[in-house]
Amino acid sequence: MTDEKENYFSVLGEVAIFAAIEQEKLVALYESCEIRHMESGEMLIREGTVAEEIYIILEGEVAILLHRNERLVEVARIGVGSCLGETSVIGIQHRTADVQATKNSIFLVLTRVRLMKLFTDDLQLFAILVLNIARELARRLKDTDHYIEIERSL
Repeated sequence: MTDEKENYFSVLGEVAIFAAIEQEKLVALYESCEIRHMESGEMLIREGTVAEEIYIILEGEVAILLHRNERLVEVARIGVGSCLGETSVIGIQHRTADVQATKNSIFLVLTRVRLMKLFTDDLQLFAILVLNIARELARRLKDTDHYIEIERSL
């Protein structure tokens, strides 16, 4: 493992999609991914583009931005240990929001190609990842339902 990747490996324990993955499999997966650096203000994801990558924030923070009434509206900020882009990659959909680094940031990048290669190389690991992604999406849907319920009651 390179020194840079070794520095960020500990963050993976906080990442929901990596829950219940054996240490040696997680190391192998981590080593097969790339590290991407972005400066504050750079766009990581553009709404409407093809989704080819899942990003895990190893350092920094990003803003999730939606296009509303011809302007960008920030709907969330997420930081270290958060995962983004998995919905579009798993759902084979275009990106649904812009994502902009709000601080200098470092990401672990899991490509769709690498994820799908796990299907043939390590079906158990693939199944755990997809199940964890499904659980994370269910949690987000529940949170969204809760926020909508609150908004309606105001």
